[in-house]
Amino acid sequence: MSQTPIRYPEELERYNVGIIRSFTDEVRAKAEELVAVMKANNLSALSAVQIGYPWQMLAIQDGETYRVLTNPRIIRHENKMPTEEKTDYFPDYTFHLERFGMISLMYDDLNGEAQTWIVDDQDQAITLQRKIDYVFGSTPLDRLKPQHREAALAAITGEADGEVYDPGEVCPTFSKREYFISAANKILFLMAVSLLTPFFGLSPATLDIIFWADMIAFPVVTLIMVGYYLYAQHEAKVYSQCSSCQTASQIGVAGKRALLALALAIVAGVVLKVIAQ
Repeated sequence: MSQTPIRYPEELERYNVGIIRSFTDEVRAKAEELVAVMKANNLSALSAVQIGYPWQMLAIQDGETYRVLTNPRIIRHENKMPTEEKTDYFPDYTFHLERFGMISLMYDDLNGEAQTWIVDDQDQAITLQRKIDYVFGSTPLDRLKPQHREAALAAITGEADGEVYDPGEVCPTFSKREYFISAANKILFLMAVSLLTPFFGLSPATLDIIFWADMIAFPVVTLIMVGYYLYAQHEAKVYSQCSSCQTASQIGVAGKRALLALALAIVAGVVLKVIAQ
């Protein structure tokens, strides 16, 4: 890792920013290094990608302490407002964007425990939104429509004057795509629970009904995930930048649930039609 934040024109690691799945000593060491770089450069927040490490991790000063967030996701927001922002990647320029004055986050701590955090401090909420953008490998430039992005880049490179960057259509930090995921997760949960029904002494006729319900649930989950993917593609076209609209991520989310539904349907066939009867 770099001991100073990466600055333009040096490229950030903008793609394949990985989810942290195993919370090892290496992860905790990287978190300590991230905080150390913050302190050395007098920064209030920093994402790992800004010092060259492509993990979904950020750190932010919270009072007298430093809070490290891995795999952060904004699940709710309120109070949309215009902002004037400066960022370490473009230290000499001001971006005029739109953010939310209150956000609710889900993230994993360094022990892998899921946490929630309601951030109602306006400055802290705006900072977190900017750092979450970096977590996904994007910068304030990516929040602009192409025509505005070109004008902003011209100002940054000295080819033109100005600092007011019209944000255009900003990607919402909460997407309606989450409803697709929620619906699929509920059906998958019911499919998993159905595998336990033979232990409750139900009649063969009832088990047969449950089996066919599972068979129907598999294509339903698949269709929901197709809808999720199509809606995500729509969002990617509507908004100038979407930090969770990467095609690879969309395929991963949809594919995992469709495969899980298929696996549960196969297991249901074994449990409900072979073993139970």
